[in-house]
Amino acid sequence: MTVDISLMTGEGERPGPQGYVVDAGRRATFIANDYVTDYHVSALVASRGGGVVRERAMYGPGRIWSHSSVGHARR
Repeated sequence: MTVDISLMTGEGERPGPQGYVVDAGRRATFIANDYVTDYHVSALVASRGGGVVRERAMYGPGRIWSHSSVGHARR
């Protein structure tokens, strides 16, 4: 399937990865800092060709702390 990611920041919507192919049963990681510098950011993930499970994972320096949450699908 193909995914398009839009990032919502305090300064408005910014494009993230577009047209990225993710094979079924596989995981893909995108680093928000590669696309935006705003600390306050959320992501909209749109998929074509199948559903996806979205997760937000954050890691502290040296991975001394971490946080993860699962995204919710809109229907």
